Amino acid sequence: MSNLDVVQDMFERNLTIYKMRAEEKKTLRAIADRFGICPERVRQIMAKHGRSCAEETRRRAAAPDTVGAMRLSLRMKNCLLNDYVYPWEELEVVPVITLLNDLPLAKMKKIPNLGKKTVKDFAKEAESIVGADAMRRWLDGGQQ
Repeated sequence: MSNLDVVQDMFERNLTIYKMRAEEKKTLRAIADRFGICPERVRQIMAKHGRSCAEETRRRAAAPDTVGAMRLSLRMKNCLLNDYVYPWEELEVVPVITLLNDLPLAKMKKIPNLGKKTVKDFAKEAESIVGADAMRRWLDGGQQ
Protein backbone atom coordinates (compact mmCIF):
# COMPACT_ATOMS: atom_id res chain seq x y z
CA MET A 1 0.00 0.00 0.00
CA SER A 2 1.52 3.33 -1.06
CA ASN A 3 1.60 6.52 1.02
CA LEU A 4 -1.04 8.01 -1.28
CA ASP A 5 -3.36 5.08 -0.57
CA VAL A 6 -2.88 5.54 3.18
CA VAL A 7 -3.69 9.25 2.94
CA GLN A 8 -6.76 8.54 0.80
CA ASP A 9 -7.98 5.92 3.30
CA MET A 10 -7.53 8.34 6.20
CA PHE A 11 -9.38 11.09 4.30
CA GLU A 12 -12.29 8.75 3.58
CA ARG A 13 -12.34 7.55 7.20
CA ASN A 14 -12.38 11.12 8.53
CA LEU A 15 -15.15 12.08 6.10
CA THR A 16 -17.17 9.06 7.21
CA ILE A 17 -16.64 10.02 10.86
CA TYR A 18 -17.77 13.57 10.15
CA LYS A 19 -20.92 12.37 8.37
CA MET A 20 -21.75 9.89 11.16
CA ARG A 21 -21.44 12.60 13.80
CA ALA A 22 -22.97 15.56 11.93
CA GLU A 23 -25.64 13.92 9.81
CA GLU A 24 -26.50 10.67 11.57
CA LYS A 25 -26.05 12.21 15.07
CA LYS A 26 -24.05 9.22 16.32
CA THR A 27 -22.35 9.55 19.70
CA LEU A 28 -18.60 9.95 20.04
CA ARG A 29 -18.44 6.56 21.77
CA ALA A 30 -20.41 4.78 18.98
CA ILE A 31 -18.15 6.23 16.27
CA ALA A 32 -15.02 5.50 18.31
CA ASP A 33 -16.03 1.87 18.82
CA ARG A 34 -16.74 1.42 15.10
CA PHE A 35 -13.31 2.70 14.04
CA GLY A 36 -11.29 1.42 17.00
CA ILE A 37 -10.21 4.85 18.16
CA CYS A 38 -10.89 6.81 21.33
CA PRO A 39 -13.79 9.30 21.58
CA GLU A 40 -11.27 12.13 22.03
CA ARG A 41 -9.82 11.36 18.59
CA VAL A 42 -13.31 11.55 17.08
CA ARG A 43 -13.75 14.96 18.70
CA GLN A 44 -10.38 16.10 17.30
CA ILE A 45 -11.34 14.98 13.78
CA MET A 46 -14.64 16.88 14.08
CA ALA A 47 -12.84 20.02 15.32
CA LYS A 48 -10.28 19.88 12.51
CA HIS A 49 -12.99 19.43 9.90
CA GLY A 50 -14.91 22.37 11.35
CA ARG A 51 -11.81 24.59 11.23
CA SER A 52 -11.00 23.63 7.65
CA CYS A 53 -14.61 24.29 6.56
CA ALA A 54 -14.58 27.70 8.25
CA GLU A 55 -11.23 28.55 6.64
CA GLU A 56 -12.45 27.55 3.18
CA THR A 57 -15.65 29.60 3.61
CA ARG A 58 -13.64 32.63 4.72
CA ARG A 59 -11.18 32.22 1.87
CA ARG A 60 -13.92 31.99 -0.74
CA ALA A 61 -15.61 35.12 0.64
CA ALA A 62 -12.42 37.21 0.39
CA ALA A 63 -11.76 39.43 -2.61
CA PRO A 64 -9.82 37.35 -5.16
CA ASP A 65 -6.68 39.51 -5.21
CA THR A 66 -6.22 39.88 -1.44
CA VAL A 67 -4.13 38.03 1.14
CA GLY A 68 -7.37 36.59 2.56
CA ALA A 69 -7.96 34.68 -0.69
CA MET A 70 -4.62 32.88 -0.40
CA ARG A 71 -4.26 29.38 1.04
CA LEU A 72 -1.58 30.04 3.61
CA SER A 73 -0.18 27.68 6.19
CA LEU A 74 -0.67 28.54 9.84
CA ARG A 75 3.09 29.14 10.09
CA MET A 76 2.96 31.64 7.20
CA LYS A 77 -0.01 33.46 8.74
CA ASN A 78 1.72 33.71 12.10
CA CYS A 79 4.95 34.94 10.53
CA LEU A 80 3.10 37.55 8.48
CA LEU A 81 1.17 38.70 11.53
CA ASN A 82 4.35 38.96 13.60
CA ASP A 83 6.14 40.89 10.87
CA TYR A 84 3.18 43.04 9.84
CA VAL A 85 1.84 43.71 13.35
CA TYR A 86 -1.70 43.91 11.95
CA PRO A 87 -4.64 41.88 13.15
CA TRP A 88 -5.55 39.16 10.64
CA GLU A 89 -8.81 40.97 9.83
CA GLU A 90 -6.75 43.91 8.47
CA LEU A 91 -4.05 41.82 6.82
CA GLU A 92 -6.50 39.63 4.95
CA VAL A 93 -7.91 42.61 2.99
CA VAL A 94 -4.46 43.81 1.86
CA PRO A 95 -4.00 43.23 -1.89
CA VAL A 96 -1.35 40.58 -2.56
CA ILE A 97 0.59 42.98 -4.80
CA THR A 98 0.80 45.47 -1.89
CA LEU A 99 2.07 42.75 0.43
CA LEU A 100 4.74 41.81 -2.11
CA ASN A 101 5.84 45.46 -2.36
CA ASP A 102 5.86 45.92 1.43
CA LEU A 103 7.60 42.62 2.12
CA PRO A 104 10.43 41.94 -0.33
CA LEU A 105 11.87 38.44 -0.52
CA ALA A 106 15.06 39.50 1.24
CA LYS A 107 13.04 40.79 4.20
CA MET A 108 10.77 37.73 4.19
CA LYS A 109 13.80 35.43 4.42
CA LYS A 110 14.83 37.20 7.64
CA ILE A 111 11.53 36.47 9.41
CA PRO A 112 12.22 33.98 12.22
CA ASN A 113 10.75 30.48 11.80
CA LEU A 114 9.94 31.04 8.13
CA GLY A 115 11.67 28.28 6.19
CA LYS A 116 12.38 27.84 2.49
CA LYS A 117 9.40 25.54 1.95
CA THR A 118 7.00 28.03 3.51
CA VAL A 119 8.37 30.86 1.34
CA LYS A 120 8.13 28.61 -1.73
CA ASP A 121 4.50 27.72 -0.92
CA PHE A 122 3.71 31.42 -0.38
CA ALA A 123 5.30 32.34 -3.73
CA LYS A 124 3.35 29.64 -5.55
CA GLU A 125 0.07 30.78 -4.00
CA ALA A 126 0.82 34.47 -4.68
CA GLU A 127 1.75 33.67 -8.28
CA SER A 128 -1.71 32.21 -8.86
CA ILE A 129 -3.13 35.63 -7.91
CA VAL A 130 -0.67 38.21 -9.27
CA GLY A 131 0.80 36.28 -12.20
CA ALA A 132 4.20 34.91 -13.13
CA ASP A 133 5.72 38.23 -14.24
CA ALA A 134 5.01 39.99 -10.94
CA MET A 135 6.37 37.02 -9.00
CA ARG A 136 9.53 36.93 -11.12
CA ARG A 137 10.15 40.61 -10.31
CA TRP A 138 9.51 39.91 -6.60
CA LEU A 139 11.87 36.95 -6.60
CA ASP A 140 14.52 39.08 -8.34
CA GLY A 141 14.16 41.73 -5.64
CA GLY A 142 12.29 44.33 -7.72
CA GLN A 143 9.08 46.20 -7.01
CA GLN A 144 5.82 45.00 -8.52
